[in-house]
Amino acid sequence: MYYQLLATPEIFSNGYLTGSLDIISITALLCGILIIINKNPIVSVIFLIGLFANISVYLILIGLTFIGLSYLIVYIGAVSILFLFILMLINIRTSELQSNNRNSVSLGLFITILANFTIFQILPYYMAILNNYSSKLNTILYYLPWNKFSDILNYINKNIDITNANIMFVSSNSWDNNMAETGHTATIGHILYTSHNMWIFMASFILLLAMTGAIIITIKNEKAIQ
Repeated sequence: MYYQLLATPEIFSNGYLTGSLDIISITALLCGILIIINKNPIVSVIFLIGLFANISVYLILIGLTFIGLSYLIVYIGAVSILFLFILMLINIRTSELQSNNRNSVSLGLFITILANFTIFQILPYYMAILNNYSSKLNTILYYLPWNKFSDILNYINKNIDITNANIMFVSSNSWDNNMAETGHTATIGHILYTSHNMWIFMASFILLLAMTGAIIITIKNEKAIQ
């Protein structure tokens, strides 16, 4: 009888290196600062779009796929583009663009540092931290017989320190769905189309009313024109 053992290193988060999360965080901080200190509001909105893009990518990489895609669709696809077109239609005075706003730099840095300090206190940063893990077990897929399975487990327990582990999870992408991990998007889709399908009908009915109301408002009355 054979068992399949797959050990994943802790430097990976949802399949990606955790170092990329630091790069995305620094990029988001720079975009937030440039939003405040920039003189041109159109350029500020462009940096706002970049900030929302970094946030959505960060959420997707840490496993919050549905929330990350929601940020991508709602904020970038709707709100930010709408703001951009509105600002392009506004007649911006050149005197406002040439005004001195250096005092906003310190305020932007203070707000950014305070927000990140608050968020990092809330988020679970330590997730299954493995201090001393073997590099071979992290990259090689083992097929072990039953008599050596207990030996390899003892070897792992001796070489891996999990004293600081706060959150542990086991996942597998097996075809028979045994010990399988379901993503947020698949879970929400399964719930909406099975037990909570009434919300889909309500949302479609509201959208139908909104579309019908917009058509009725735009229809011109021929008698009033005559």
